[in-house]
Amino acid sequence: MPDLVYSSNFCKDSFKLIELGDEQLIQAFESGTKVTIKGLPDDEAVLCTETATYSVRQVNTSNSMILCTPNDNETVQWQVCDDLSNTIELLPCQARTGRLTELLSTSLYTGPDNEDGQSGHTFEYLLSTVQASPAELKRALEERHAFMTEDGCYRCIDNAFLHQMLDGLATSATILGYNVCDMTLEEANQCLDQDFSAVPLPVRMAFLHCFVKDVHASQLCLDEYRVCRFLGSIVLEMEKGREWKMEDFMETWGNLTRLVLEHHQPTLTTLAGLYYTTERQVLQQPQIYITFFPSSDLPTDPAERFTRLFREKQQWSPEDIYPYVDDLARDDKHRDALLLKFTRIQKLGNKTVYGSRIK
Repeated sequence: MPDLVYSSNFCKDSFKLIELGDEQLIQAFESGTKVTIKGLPDDEAVLCTETATYSVRQVNTSNSMILCTPNDNETVQWQVCDDLSNTIELLPCQARTGRLTELLSTSLYTGPDNEDGQSGHTFEYLLSTVQASPAELKRALEERHAFMTEDGCYRCIDNAFLHQMLDGLATSATILGYNVCDMTLEEANQCLDQDFSAVPLPVRMAFLHCFVKDVHASQLCLDEYRVCRFLGSIVLEMEKGREWKMEDFMETWGNLTRLVLEHHQPTLTTLAGLYYTTERQVLQQPQIYITFFPSSDLPTDPAERFTRLFREKQQWSPEDIYPYVDDLARDDKHRDALLLKFTRIQKLGNKTVYGSRIK
């Protein structure tokens, strides 16, 4: 066995060993493609490849690992360069795009009359700030229906102005004799010209992407799910921080929806991840209340997420809590593992509820 001799420039923990337990990670490192560790000073670091995000976790080991190099002069001696007592573990995780919503909210498009000095953020800046891979960031921008300005910056449309455009489209379609669920792109633009002629094409297309099933189809059709979910969130946000009586909310939401989609009756399943319900006895009768609580406003760290959930409400039904966990989990199995770690299953009569395991 060769002799081990500590190097003259030995410095403990000057090296880090990274465990590559994922085939995509191995391919990314071996191919030489860009791999980036991201995070602001108060963030938990993540590692991003071109297409995926991984949490970075230090794992301590009970046995030290000696990192050695052969001695140039004597083949029977090895020089100890480092004494390692931990490794770095990389685990697949969801991209942490909550900061993207914050960044885009600083430059919302609220109409052509309010454009003085408005500017968004370039893709490069967003990529340097948001803990997501380039592919995941592009997908997140598409999900938020962001549009690119002439100077190459990304922005989103303010919800109040989106509502104005949606209402204007439906009203003008009725006046012009068009069907909002069966119109051409030219007809849609004719409708928007009635009240929004000064709105530029990128904003119009972002608006249509929000509510139309396929903007590239020969005949455009409003997506009932997207329209109902958007209008439901608008109604819920009217009472942000307060409760709606369920029957009052459903009536208001239904009336608003039918102004756009005639004869359509929305259902609560459309609003998963935007609300929770509370049942209380009022005059000895059960009364259900609904509260606006969007998952997009919650932390992306699982422990912080569950702490926030149980601060808002002590007990959650499965149908209420699942939408607030799904965006953290890779699949149902991972979701169940998160629930097992952070919650405790309880029985209330014949109902199953989740309580907090966090002390």
